[in-house]
Amino acid sequence: MRYRGHWGVRLQMRPGRLHVEIPASDRAPIEIELPGRTVSVAPGQSCELALPDRPRPLYA
Repeated sequence: MRYRGHWGVRLQMRPGRLHVEIPASDRAPIEIELPGRTVSVAPGQSCELALPDRPRPLYA
């Protein structure tokens, strides 16, 4: 995937988890925003993030 000039960004989602891998380059880090926090992933790095639980519907 290409994102903001980064070529080869890899995302892998599993139940409750998101794995992000950014290939090495001279580009700026990518900011990943989740409810209540922001994580910066620099080129050449990867991270595994816990995803928040899905909100429950307000109606039954």
